Amino acid sequence: MTIYRQAIDSDFEKLFVIWLQGIKSTFKDVTKPDDLKEQFHSVFKERKEHEYWVAELAGEVLGFQSFLPLSKNPLKQEYMVESSTYMNKGFLNKGIGVKLLTYTLSELQKTNIQSVAAFVISTNISVIKLAENLGFNQIGLVPAIEANPEKIIFLKKLR
Repeated sequence: MTIYRQAIDSDFEKLFVIWLQGIKSTFKDVTKPDDLKEQFHSVFKERKEHEYWVAELAGEVLGFQSFLPLSKNPLKQEYMVESSTYMNKGFLNKGIGVKLLTYTLSELQKTNIQSVAAFVISTNISVIKLAENLGFNQIGLVPAIEANPEKIIFLKKLR
């Protein structure tokens, strides 16, 4: 049975590998993974309780969900987050990411977070439909820049 739990320090290496797989499929210009690992670790080690969640089966991390501050503005950090879901390639399209996101959105209701943003590649129809089904509203568009694809900005209000 898949369990959903908050990430712990010992999850870092597994989460980094899954994250790197995910960004390589999105961003064409991913270079210097060691530098990225250091940056990812810097963010991960400073995480707050609600920021990283893991889907796990028999001790294996299947994927993770993050809710990181959308803004560096101290007045907004506690209320607005960006949602990102990353799945181990072997567990894509099995519904685990949907369950993880649904579970973690319900857990966010217990925090002060008021809204969740998501940036979805405009050609990813299944994730666009998922966002809409989960109550996210399309609010804007980020144009393609160099090797980075066009993204739709979605927002979900929690309160």
